[in-house]
Amino acid sequence: MIKRLPISLIIMIGFALFSMLFGVGNLIYPVLVGYVGGSQHIFTISSFIISAICFPLAGLIGISLFDGDYQSFFYRLGRPAGFFFMVFCLVIIGPLIGMPRLISLTYTMISPFIPSISFTLFSFTLLLITLCIAFYKEKLIYFLGYIVCPLLFTCLLSIIFIGLMGESQNIPSFIVDINALWKSISYGLGTLDLLATIFFSSFVIKIIKQKSGILNARQTQLFIIMRAGIIGSTLLTIVYLGLSHLGAYYGFFISRPTIGNIFIPTALRAFGGHTITAGFVVSITVLLASLSTLIALAVVVSQYSREIIFSNKISYQATLLGTILTTLVASYFNFIVSTKLLTAIITFGYPALIVLTLCNICYKLFNFTPVKIPVALTLLITLLFYIQ
Repeated sequence: MIKRLPISLIIMIGFALFSMLFGVGNLIYPVLVGYVGGSQHIFTISSFIISAICFPLAGLIGISLFDGDYQSFFYRLGRPAGFFFMVFCLVIIGPLIGMPRLISLTYTMISPFIPSISFTLFSFTLLLITLCIAFYKEKLIYFLGYIVCPLLFTCLLSIIFIGLMGESQNIPSFIVDINALWKSISYGLGTLDLLATIFFSSFVIKIIKQKSGILNARQTQLFIIMRAGIIGSTLLTIVYLGLSHLGAYYGFFISRPTIGNIFIPTALRAFGGHTITAGFVVSITVLLASLSTLIALAVVVSQYSREIIFSNKISYQATLLGTILTTLVASYFNFIVSTKLLTAIITFGYPALIVLTLCNICYKLFNFTPVKIPVALTLLITLLFYIQ
């Protein structure tokens, strides 16, 4: 039976995509971009948006053209190479790098508000909440779309709006050169949203299929996911523009801004200072951003690890528990280690994923068949660049 998805459900899916993608890094990088750009931050944030929104949107289009089949998406490289690439991506966003990095950074940011809570207790509690919610994976997009997104977006808009209303500082005047633009692009790549979008979108497409049955010509699967993707991307763009503006106006007073110390003081200053209300709103914003992405990562990594690595021989619940326990152990490693690994990955592996995505889109739309050689050349060029 053919069913049309109501527009309210499509909006909810767009909200869920926003919540999935908007993690702690998405709080930090736009503020850094605004800080780097100063009075010319419109140019740096535009560069950031290209890599942080346009590339993930391309990934959403690509996986939609493959009917949500991420294995066919990667297996165009050949089965061995495609399998390695899939496992590599799951490792990056999963319990060895992405998820522990998210927990460590979250604790670094909000620890001043919870001085009596140790990192051990914090990480255990956060992962326990993640386990309880991710256990019901069929309800994930409803939880993110109906609950988390409205709360998170409201908190973000509150910080941005109050900051815009209270701005009185003179923005430092910078001359934005190619290095600043490239740094902004690299910050956008640092969100890892293209990588996450491929797996998130595949999961969401499966939900759409369950809800709509056989889709009619007017409301195709690609049309539905694109509308949801545009909704999510619009929300991301609004927040990125606002946060970069705060970074330009309120971030310059930080003498040595880093990933861990740029957002909290900037947001507090924009919100009016170190008041109880400001601290509560800012810390809740960080926790919501962290928890929403952590839950989404736990679900997709567990589901696809079960399919790819274990060939559906163990249950989703067992894989989820293994993912949570691995993340708990890995989170004890120093955050700097994960940052160094992430830098190497962005430099070496991410351009290849971009090329693979673009080649797959051209294959589906224009019957452009080359993929192995473009990806191999990209890997070779980036390797040479990284060695230098």
